Amino acid sequence: MDDDLRRGLLKLSSDVLQGTMRAAEAIEPTVTPTQLRVLALLADTGPLSVSAVATSLGVAVSTASRLADRLSGAGLLVRQDGSDSRREVELALTRRGRVVAQRWADARVAVLADLLSQLEGPARASVEQGLRAARPDGDEGAERAGAQPDATRSGTGWAHPGGTAQACHALSTALVAADPHTVPDVLVAVVGRTLASDAVTLRLLSPDGRVLRPVSWTGAQDERAPQDEPVERSPAGQALREDDVVVEVDGAAGVVHAPVRCAGRCVAVLSVRWQDDADAGADVPPETWSDLLSALASTAGPLLPSVSTGSRRMHLAARTREWTVAGEVQARQSGPLFLAAQGVRASAHTEPSASGGAEAHDLEVVSVPPRRGSASDGRPAVHLDVAVLDCRSQGRHAAGVTGLALGALRHARSLGLHPAEQARLVDEAVFGEHHGEVLVDMLLLRVEFEPWRVHALASSDISVHRQRGASLQQLELAVNDALGLTGEADYATEPLDVQRGDRLVLVGDGFGPFPARGRRRVETVVNRSRALAAEEVVRQVITDLLDLAGADGPDRDATIVCLDL
Repeated sequence: MDDDLRRGLLKLSSDVLQGTMRAAEAIEPTVTPTQLRVLALLADTGPLSVSAVATSLGVAVSTASRLADRLSGAGLLVRQDGSDSRREVELALTRRGRVVAQRWADARVAVLADLLSQLEGPARASVEQGLRAARPDGDEGAERAGAQPDATRSGTGWAHPGGTAQACHALSTALVAADPHTVPDVLVAVVGRTLASDAVTLRLLSPDGRVLRPVSWTGAQDERAPQDEPVERSPAGQALREDDVVVEVDGAAGVVHAPVRCAGRCVAVLSVRWQDDADAGADVPPETWSDLLSALASTAGPLLPSVSTGSRRMHLAARTREWTVAGEVQARQSGPLFLAAQGVRASAHTEPSASGGAEAHDLEVVSVPPRRGSASDGRPAVHLDVAVLDCRSQGRHAAGVTGLALGALRHARSLGLHPAEQARLVDEAVFGEHHGEVLVDMLLLRVEFEPWRVHALASSDISVHRQRGASLQQLELAVNDALGLTGEADYATEPLDVQRGDRLVLVGDGFGPFPARGRRRVETVVNRSRALAAEEVVRQVITDLLDLAGADGPDRDATIVCLDL
C-alpha cells in the first residue's frame, strides 16, 4: 500500500467516524452509539438471545445485558420467550425501536452518500462498482425478494419518492426555515403532504399532563376544530402513555396517532387520517405508512424547542387554565421536566396553585473536578443533582425568593461544591437579601455513579419514598435548619439506603389539604404505576391531585420528582 492510498484511507476513516458520531447524536439524545449498534443488529437479524448479541458485538454477556436493560427502559426493545425454547429469553425490537434503527441506517447511508457525492465522473463510478462487488453474498437475492422501498406505492395508498431519510430531512429543513410562530402549521402541512393526508392534527400535552390540546391542524375535521383529548381515555392519549403508534380503524379509513418525543419524554401527538386504497383491500394502514409517520414524529420532536424559540404560541396553546404572574415566573425558573444520565431517569413537575410561586424543582448533571489529594485519576466526576425548593411565603414575592435560592444553588454547582456546601451558599444568599424574614426549605439529592451512592440533605418535611420491588417505604431523613435563617448555619448530608433498580419519589407538601392524606394518595398512585416510566408516574400523580382539587387547582404548590435508579 503506497503512502497516498494510506493517507486517503485514514482521511476517509476519520470522516466516516465523525459523520456517524454526529448522526448518532441526532437520532435519539438518550441512546448511545453502542446501543444503536444493538438496535441495528436486531433490525438485521431479528430477535436474538443476550449471549448472541454479546458475541456479535464482541462484548461480555454482562455488558450486553446492561445495554438491553437500558434499551428496554427506553421502550426500544422487549424481552420475550425464545423461539426455540421458552427457557431462553430473546431480545426483540419494539415498533419505536425499529423506527430508530431505520433512522440510524438511513443516517449512516446519508453520511457515506455525502462523501461519495464529492467524487465525480469515472472516480465515482469506480467506487460505486467496487462497493457493489464488495456486498456480502446473498444481499442481491434478498434485495430482489424483499419488500419494496419506501419510494413505491404498491397499493398502500401513499407514496414518497425520496424514502424515509429524505422525507425526514425535508421536514427538518422546513422546520428550521420556518418562522417560530408558524412552526406547528409547517409541521402539520409537511406531514400531510408527505403522507398524502388532508387531515393532520398536532396536539400538545398540557402542563398538568391531563389532556392533549390541539395547536395546529389541516383539513375540515368534520367542519369543526378538533377537541381536547383526555390522556387517560383516548387513542391519542394511549399513544402518548404507551409511547407507541396507535391505530383507530373506522371501516376503510381511520386515524393513526404517533407520539412526539423531546428530550426523552413524550410532549405531543401527531394524528393523521388515512384512507384505504380501494384496490388494496386492506382494513389497516400499511406498516410502512405508520413507520414513516413515526419517523417524522421522531424527527420533529427534538427540533421543536429550538425552532419555536421566540414564540410562546405552543406554550400558551397547551395550557388549560389562566396563570398568575407568580406562576409565570415559577414556570420559567424551574429546571427541566426530564433528564436521563448513566442509566438513571428523572422526571419532575411543579403544579402551581392560584397564589403559587413558592415551590420549584431542578435537575442537573454536574461535572465535579477531583479534589486535591484524592485518589482520582484526574478525570472529573459526573453526578446527578436533584433539588426541591419551597419558600415559606406565597405569591410574586415567594417566586422572587425561590428564584434567588435557585440562582445561588446553580452557582454553587458551577463551583463544584458538595450539596452541604451548596446549602450553605444558598443560606448566605437568602439571609443576605432578606435578613431572616423569609425562609426557604430545600431537599437536595446527589446521585454519584462511580462509586454508586446517593446522599440527601433535607431542611423540611419534603418526603422521600423508596420503591423496591413490591415494597414502598418512606425514608426518614434528619432535618437541617431552614435556609436564610442566620446565614451561618451548618448543613450535613446523609447516605440513603438505595441500590440500582430502586425508584425514588420526592413529594412536596402541596398534595391535598392534609399532607398525610395527600401523601397516602401519592403512595397509592405510585404503587399502581410500578411498571411505568418515571415521567408517566409523575403525570399520573399530578392528574390524581388535580382530579381531587377540582377546577381551581391545588391550594398550595405541588412538586413531585421521580427517579428510576
